[in-house]
This record gives sequence, C-alpha cells and structure tokens, in this order.
Amino acid sequence: MNQTLQLTDYIPQYVSLYYVDYRDDLDEHEDIQEECIRSNNMEKLYEKAYEWYEEQESSNMHDYLEETRKNMETDNLAGEFEEHEDEIRELIYDRNDSDPVKDLIRNSSVTNFFYSLGVEISGYLTGCSLRGESVAMACHKVRRALHLKKGQFDEKIVDTN
Repeated sequence: MNQTLQLTDYIPQYVSLYYVDYRDDLDEHEDIQEECIRSNNMEKLYEKAYEWYEEQESSNMHDYLEETRKNMETDNLAGEFEEHEDEIRELIYDRNDSDPVKDLIRNSSVTNFFYSLGVEISGYLTGCSLRGESVAMACHKVRRALHLKKGQFDEKIVDTN
C-alpha cells in the first residue's frame, strides 16, 4: 500500500477549519467591502477574515492533528505520524471545505456593489497636476446620469481617494 494512501485513511474525509456564526457578518466593515470593490479583488477581505479566525483555525487544526495522531497510534503508527506530520497537515488543508469569507458575505445584510454609470470622468493626468475637467463638471455628469438635482449628494459624489 502506498504511503499517501495510508495517510489519507487516517484523515477525516470532510474537514472544516473555520466556523462562522450566523451572527457574524460584514455589516460593520463596509470600508473593507469598498476597498475590495475598488481594487476588484477580495484579497483584503481574505486577509482580514483569516486574521479574525486565525485562532479558531489553529485550534481546529490542532484537534484534527490530535485525532489523526491517536488513530495512527491505535494502529501502532506513531512514528509514521511524527515523520509525516507536515504532509498530514497539508492533506487536512486540502480537505478543508470551509471558507469564512463566503460565510461572512452570506450573513451580511449590508453588501456594497459597483455598477458603471457609463460616464467618462477626466481625472488628474499622469505626471501633471492639472485636472482634465473641473470637479463641478464631473459632479454634473454623475448627477445627470443618476437623475439627481443640482448640488444633491455632491459631497458623496466627490471622491478624493
């Protein structure tokens, strides 16, 4: 019997390293959602989620490793566990079916989204401190696309980031 097949026999078929309670959500973290939308990737959210659930992941990994070690000791394979602990850890990660980010998004009632207004706004030109058009003109274009009255939501339309 090959070594990898032997190791997989001692590891649970389904592994969940993360548990997100139904009350945990991203409602208080709109800033992270907005950052992900602006950068068009979820990297920042994954970093934060793994930071928030790091202790839980570590504890669950420890429990799975202990369970695997005990099962192998029962079959007189304690030395095999010690020798292949890193491979066992990788197999547990491979079998992990939990994703805290997806669960947090699913639990959230406030979800930001982005859509294009189909409006071309000229910002600052590269290497030049001059704007292609005035802030007032940019606000006018956005208000017109959204059918807003003059001055309505200007402070929210203007983005200085």
